[in-house]
Amino acid sequence: MKVDYGLDAPGVVRGFAIAGALLAVATVVLIVAGLPIAPELFGLGAVMFLATVAAMIHSSRRGKLLERDRLLDGLGLSGDEDVLDVGCGRGLLLIGAAKRLPHGRAVGVDLWSPADQSGNRREATLANAEAEGVGERVEVVDGDMRALPFADASFDAVVSSIAIHNLDDADDRERACLEIARVLRPGGRFLSLDFEKPAHPGWRRAYFAYLGVVGATVGTLLHGDPDTYRYIPASLARYPGAAAVADRLRAAGFASARVIPKMAGFMALHVAEK
Repeated sequence: MKVDYGLDAPGVVRGFAIAGALLAVATVVLIVAGLPIAPELFGLGAVMFLATVAAMIHSSRRGKLLERDRLLDGLGLSGDEDVLDVGCGRGLLLIGAAKRLPHGRAVGVDLWSPADQSGNRREATLANAEAEGVGERVEVVDGDMRALPFADASFDAVVSSIAIHNLDDADDRERACLEIARVLRPGGRFLSLDFEKPAHPGWRRAYFAYLGVVGATVGTLLHGDPDTYRYIPASLARYPGAAAVADRLRAAGFASARVIPKMAGFMALHVAEK
């Protein structure tokens, strides 16, 4: 059985591919017809959309595997720990952790949203675990990070990827941080990779403007509604940023919480110790 960790944001990738293809066709038509409508602008748009598609596919198929290994290296696992993956999806972090736990266990919890990842369901996660040869060390549980279905101090380490930013409400983020601290044993470590907002105001405005234009384009092409994907920039706009989440982790009971910028400041890694 072939391992498949899914394509992140499949609707966005599909929309970008359609937009890029249409713009490429429009560019060719304008050039052939000799119409004075600046075909170079359509061509530039096609290149931008298709390059983004290529980057997103590479990230899903190859890039996130490399980042996973770097993140798990930071846990310093000895092989007999209990590790929890919050928002495990199809098991990228979960199974990576299980491979490092010959005498331990890796537990994943998720709400299984298909909008976040293609084919996001527990059966796919368990199939990936079997295909990777760690099925006996992996458990998956239906659950919400705001009310984790585990006893206090159940895990030696907790990991998460692209999950906390999905909680729009500040109280929800606080509950999630409290729950993660609750299920972690004293001396345990929490590592979380998530989105970040650019620190410079100019870059931040440009970033959200770009997301707004892209979301409207994809929504119109796929659903005939430009507002379909406006929740993405809106969600990130409400997200307080990595520094604020680190403050929340310290308030939840972590002795330390630091932020490591990733991808030119568009992503951030939280490293927190209880």
